[in-house]
Formats: sequence, structure tokens, C-alpha cells
Amino acid sequence: MREGVYNIETIDNVSVIERYLKPYCSLVNYRQLFMSKEWIKSYCTVYKPNKMVFVYNTYTQEYILFEKQGSTLCCLGDPLNDFNLCNIREAHELEEWLHIIEQIKLGEQVSVHLNCVTSPLFKQSYNEVFWGLVADLMIHEEQQVSAKLKKLQRKYNNTIQYHRITPDNPNFVQLLDQLLLGRKIVLSTKAPNDNSFSLDERFVAFIRLLCAQPSLYESVFIDYGKEQDQVVSIGLYFRNHNYALYYLRWCLHISTRVSYGLLQDMWSIQQCQLNGYRVVDFSRGDEPYKYRLGLNEYKLYNYII
Repeated sequence: MREGVYNIETIDNVSVIERYLKPYCSLVNYRQLFMSKEWIKSYCTVYKPNKMVFVYNTYTQEYILFEKQGSTLCCLGDPLNDFNLCNIREAHELEEWLHIIEQIKLGEQVSVHLNCVTSPLFKQSYNEVFWGLVADLMIHEEQQVSAKLKKLQRKYNNTIQYHRITPDNPNFVQLLDQLLLGRKIVLSTKAPNDNSFSLDERFVAFIRLLCAQPSLYESVFIDYGKEQDQVVSIGLYFRNHNYALYYLRWCLHISTRVSYGLLQDMWSIQQCQLNGYRVVDFSRGDEPYKYRLGLNEYKLYNYII
């Protein structure tokens, strides 16, 4: 959000969301992906939130949508996932959002979640750090990958075939379903309570619906690897200009001899660099494999205000 005139409206019926979004252009880009028309409409269609707060700037035509969940108000969706305002990087934006949140709370007895802030707020500005310190790992041109991983890549260079496809490819839906199912099985065996949102059947329906939006066809792609005739790894990406956001991944685990996921990640990064991408964002989380890929880390803070 930038300087301008802000309006705050309460939405009690999800069926009218189209009317609120209609005056605004589709903001399909890295910064606003989670607030694009396609994202919001797909989310509302599947999850049917009961009450929302729509904040928009009549000068810049930027907007954000909050969802009420009990006594909390968070950016649309699960505050622990990437269903939220993507990033707030500049000091003047922080000041504006704090002012907006104060206005929201005048008429609501709620706690407001401000997610993904890249610099800490003053203690008097918030009640608590909700999710603490999390890492958002990004790959730049100066990527440094371990010699061991490079050796592994050379070893399997001729045995694994990689491909990149968009939603207009007839194999896209089948691969997307395989990714969602495989990922669900893996998460359910690891820590089901920590991944309850991603294990919800509605999440699968939401991702399917989102990727089926024709206006997103140029902003979505899948990378996958095949060894002989078997698919061994799949990754779902969203893109905008020279940025790529790595959103979901799955890989086959059959032995310790090869990490299919890491090998595909390396291939995908190289393809992105060859195609002029400046940044590949692996989203928040400090999983060990990200560090093995030589990603650069920066910090994100989530607050309850």
C-alpha cells in the first residue's frame, strides 16, 4: 500500500466479492500474487469465508483482503502458510499499515495479523510476534552449490530427463494431481498436526481451481523429472517477469542413492537463470535442502497487532 485514500469495508457475503474486485486491475505479480483476483476468487469459491474486511486505496488501486477467523483477522487464508500479504519491505508502508490496522480495530474486537514484514517493528507497535523469525530463501546469480551436489548432478545427467510445461499442456493436470497427492502423503506421515491446512481436501481443490484460471496460464509452470518412464519429481511455480516463486514440490523417495528433489531443484534454477530470471524464491521455511542449494537467506517477521 502507498500514500493515498484508504477505504475499509466489511464483506459478509462471499458472493459479492466479484463486485469489490471488479474496479481493480488484475495484480498478478510476485508482490501481490496472493491478492490477485484469481487467487482471491479461487480461495473464496472453495473456502467460502464468512466475514472479510476489504481495504483498498482509491489513488493507487491497490487492495488487500482480510479474513475473520474467530477473534483474529488475518490476510486471506492461513497465517502460517503463504496465504497472506507477500512482503512489506519499506518503512513508510509499515507506518501506513499500522494506521490502517488501528482503523480496522476501532470497529472490530479482533487481533490483526500482519504477516511477512522484513524488518522488526518497535515493541509498542504490536502485542506479540506470532510466528517468530522465519527464513525466506532466495537464489541469485551468485549461487554456490556444494561440490558433492554438483557431482551428483553430473552422475545422473543422462538418466533423468527434465521438462517444463504450462497449464495449456495436456499433461499439466495429471502432473498437478500427482504432485498434490504425493505431497499430501508425505506431509501426513511427517507432522499432520503442523500441516493441517495443507492436508485439508479444500487445499487441493483450491490449487486445482487456481491453476485452471486461463488468465494465469502465462504465470504458472510445472517442472518435472522422469527416470525411464517413471515421474520422480514435480515442482509447481508461479512467475512474474524475472521472478519465479517455487510454491509446491514433491519427489520420489526410493533409496538414499539419489535425491530426486535436489537434482530437479538444481535443473529448475539453471533453467530459470537461462531464461532471464533474476530471482527464484523458495518461499519461507528453513528446510536443510534449501541451504544445500546455496540459497541466500533473509528474515521475515509475523506479528499480532
